[in-house]
Amino acid sequence: MKNVFVLILSFCVFSAFGQGLKPKGKTVLSTFDYRDVQLLDSKWKQQQDETKNYYLRIPNDDLLKGFRLRAGKPTHGAIDMGGWYTLDIWMPFGQILSGLSRMYATTGDVACKEKVTALINGWGECIDSNGYFFFTKDNKSQHYTYEKTLCGLIDAYQYTGNKDALKYMSIITDWGIKNLSRDKKWAGEWYTLPENLYKAYLITGDKKYYNFANEWEYTDFWSRVRGEKSVFDTAHKAYHAYSHLNTFSSASMAYMIKGDDVYKQTIKAAYAFFRDKECYPTGGFGPNEMLTPQAEIKNAFYGTDRTFETQCGSWAVFKLCKYLSTITGDGQYGDWVEKMMVNGIGASIPMSADGRVMYYSDYNPREGFKKNVEDPWSCCTGTRIQAMADFPQLIYYHSGNGLYVSQFIPSVVKWNNIKFSQTSQFPAANTVDFRVDVTGKPSGFSLNFRKASWLSGNATFTINGNPVTAGLKDNWYTINRVWHQGDKITITMPMDFSFKRVVADFEYPKMLVYGPIVMGVRAGDDSYPMALLDNAQPLKNFIPVAGEPATWHLANSNSNLLIRPFYDYEEREPYVISLDSSVKRQIGSHNITLAGNWHLFYKFTSDTGATITAKFRGTGFRLTGTSNPDAGKFSVMLDGKQMADGDEYAAAHAPYAYTLSGLKPGEHTITLTTLADRNKNSKGNIVNYGTIEKTD
Repeated sequence: MKNVFVLILSFCVFSAFGQGLKPKGKTVLSTFDYRDVQLLDSKWKQQQDETKNYYLRIPNDDLLKGFRLRAGKPTHGAIDMGGWYTLDIWMPFGQILSGLSRMYATTGDVACKEKVTALINGWGECIDSNGYFFFTKDNKSQHYTYEKTLCGLIDAYQYTGNKDALKYMSIITDWGIKNLSRDKKWAGEWYTLPENLYKAYLITGDKKYYNFANEWEYTDFWSRVRGEKSVFDTAHKAYHAYSHLNTFSSASMAYMIKGDDVYKQTIKAAYAFFRDKECYPTGGFGPNEMLTPQAEIKNAFYGTDRTFETQCGSWAVFKLCKYLSTITGDGQYGDWVEKMMVNGIGASIPMSADGRVMYYSDYNPREGFKKNVEDPWSCCTGTRIQAMADFPQLIYYHSGNGLYVSQFIPSVVKWNNIKFSQTSQFPAANTVDFRVDVTGKPSGFSLNFRKASWLSGNATFTINGNPVTAGLKDNWYTINRVWHQGDKITITMPMDFSFKRVVADFEYPKMLVYGPIVMGVRAGDDSYPMALLDNAQPLKNFIPVAGEPATWHLANSNSNLLIRPFYDYEEREPYVISLDSSVKRQIGSHNITLAGNWHLFYKFTSDTGATITAKFRGTGFRLTGTSNPDAGKFSVMLDGKQMADGDEYAAAHAPYAYTLSGLKPGEHTITLTTLADRNKNSKGNIVNYGTIEKTD
């Protein structure tokens, strides 16, 4: 069986009937099976283990409760999962099946396989006679949920050998062909369907999957990204960010099925479009989950802490870059994966016990901190386990006579008669050590190492302590020789500091980058790190902190600045990651306290008695927000003294500001409390805010 259930991306796929289906698309490199790569101890291994164990602890009965309720079956004392899961909107059941299946493949933990089997059996018993399979009778995202469930079943078959998955895959697809709305204006994320439908076709050979996939190809957007017409115009001002990257995995599978080079041109153009026009130096993209023109990206950056949809965005990057790497053979596509490993999902915090995940990364130029979203079991809880399981398969590729190292992550890979391992403290250190172990006779092949785009000079190589020269082709450093038992290779990759624009067309904001690491600044007080921003040559003005890798103080400064990797910041530890002096008057988030039921990302409440308390040093205060027809009032207490109330009501949406001026210089504390009282014309009591700042 282990020869049958191999990775689809290796493009050696068998149908359920034993017939091989050979894709028409051509590949240069192949991925390794999950079982052939093992992570060694590192922060990525720790993240993967933590995520696997987190999902294993969730009771199966809780995951199945809604399905059983809909089908009229006993729920065995299960409790509600809550959040999006219970609401049955963008819920992650299918992604959990997928992630656990991949976790079994990569870790060999039998508990993952057993859980997948139990969940599929329990869920399968609840499918209606007409094929309806959703959690409730009123699923609110049918296209999305169908596609994620299909993915979970494919992976359960592919990685755990669950044959029932094929049966259920057929049943739910028959339902989808008959019932899914073709009104694409209202269908949620329909353009991500072809990827897994084409995979199902490769596995089964059943043309219904092929034909259904064809219906959902996103030809208009794909042609826009290829440059055949403008991506943004009057009718297309913005797009949902994650799903509009994820759709290019569908284009990738369309290429593999059909072999049409237009699809290959599409995914290469997509990479360039995101890299050049949409991505920040972290590799993240999409403030407020939107792809927009560059001026709108810049404008959105200052008013949001929802700067990057971290889990889903990282997953979409991993998939597209894996396709691109195998199809083109070019090493450059590992650069974006590395950014996600270092600054994206690799920099995220663990989930909360109640199903809350670090949905967004916060790059607000004034100050940010890491936090888990208020809503339990959002879509990102599903992509988190999928992406964490995928770590090992992003590190290495192989060809007929070559092994390719795309990511510098402690790990071991088995290939033919070779065991190849790497160890390092990368990215905190710029050297990586490798070892070749050969079973039997010495072996001749090429070792290839990705040439990272951030290098400040050429990488240097030694073999068994002796310098060697590596060739360079397609963004891979190449060493071709006969390798012997115990050969040791060391790479040294020069790193330096630089400031990178967050939005390509605008000078500010900027991020401080060291090699692949985006750095965060901890000011330690209410001042803004202007001293750092003013440094034209940062490396020459930094003092390393002993015992703390990749951490520095700023020399010749009275500031308390600490410069450390973004990935080192813990939950709710304040940092500045995007630097711009224009926001220096905003009050840092560590000096703002919210009490009551505030929506932390949309920054509003309708609860009477909810408060905002801000501490600041200055002679003036301003809160900005939006006036609207359902807005309410708030009282203001400054240093224990009652001030005039604020009222955000207006007949139409408009900017709002509450200001106080002429205050005595020094420390102040201000508290705003939402009131039950409201304008007689208002339809509600909603109070919102955009920025909170001092005005001196």
